[in-house]
Amino acid sequence: MESKTPHIRFKEFSESWDIKPFGELVSISKGKFNPEMGDNVSCIELEHIEKGTGRLIGFIDSKLQKSTKNSFSKGQVLFGKLRPNLRKYCIAPFDGVCSSEILPLETNYLTNEFLKSLLSTEKFHRVSTISSGSKMPRADMEFINAYPFNYPSSQSEQEKVSSVFIAIDGKINILKERVNILQLYKKGMLQQIFKQRIRFKDKEGNDFPNWKVLKLNELLIEHKVRNSGLTFNKNDVLSVSGDLGIVNQIKHLGRSYAGESVANYHVVHEGDIVYTKSPLKANPYGIIKSNQGKAGIVSTLYAVYSCKNTAYHKYLDYYFALDDNVNRYLRPLVHKGAKNDMKINNQRVLIDSISIPCIEEQRKIASFLETLDDKLSQVKKQIELTQTFKKGLLQQMFV
Repeated sequence: MESKTPHIRFKEFSESWDIKPFGELVSISKGKFNPEMGDNVSCIELEHIEKGTGRLIGFIDSKLQKSTKNSFSKGQVLFGKLRPNLRKYCIAPFDGVCSSEILPLETNYLTNEFLKSLLSTEKFHRVSTISSGSKMPRADMEFINAYPFNYPSSQSEQEKVSSVFIAIDGKINILKERVNILQLYKKGMLQQIFKQRIRFKDKEGNDFPNWKVLKLNELLIEHKVRNSGLTFNKNDVLSVSGDLGIVNQIKHLGRSYAGESVANYHVVHEGDIVYTKSPLKANPYGIIKSNQGKAGIVSTLYAVYSCKNTAYHKYLDYYFALDDNVNRYLRPLVHKGAKNDMKINNQRVLIDSISIPCIEEQRKIASFLETLDDKLSQVKKQIELTQTFKKGLLQQMFV
């Protein structure tokens, strides 16, 4: 087989890279572990490996498991063979055991860090996703083992290549930790604000008026504008997401799920409030979101409301973004049917009360929280750019 070299390379190395089938470079550890007979050790399952990053994000005690596990040693590369499209791989930070769907890899030709980087390349991804099984696809190790991969025979070059990606992964992890800290800070601020432990002041530095307890029908009014004139089409259908809010359905889900006609759909203007009666895991009674994007349409399964001059839509969006708030509000109003469907009419949604500040303080609170969201978006964008840079560098530094 003809040897090749990568496009980007450290100048002190000039020898051609060797090439061998994966099965000659790597073998699978054969050690097994019975949780019901062995000592209690740390156990890694597939859900403990973050997809696409090579990060270990958890583990459990083996005594909680019953099925036979694979044994591994600290420093070994672990490769998740089930659903290989998820790109689950990591370096074991301790001696332990793992799911039989995770393969502990051994190699005499590659450093473990270089092997981990190789597993993250697009080439390995393409090869590993040629899998067997349809409902539960698994990497075809016979095919992977026969496929040739290039590598530098020099351990020094392997270590230098790996050091680049260790540094990039380190930066990504720092940015992700920053996101976690900002999200925790935001959640804490939301809780403190809505419990009135943190108050804002007006332009003159004076306290705003005391909060009032108002029914939602004093803040919102249902509007029943339909798309009868076909101002909007299927490209304008909106979805309501717990994480993303109100978003274009095609951009969010890849296609429109609207029926043949959208003439009977509700029109949603910018600033409208939408209640969806679909239960989510964290929100079993549905969610309430404001439309902060372009106008569009939603199916008649959604209730659509406009804000009165006593309410600011972005404030209400932040208020009901807290699971405790939206669940506490909707729980006494919603009756569930035998099929877990929501038994609640659109007017009933408005009959309960919340504690709310004056409109000026609502705007000030929303502005403060938007600033936090902007910071979160900036850090997430940095992560995205760094991941794109890493992907491009992998293509240039591997063959």
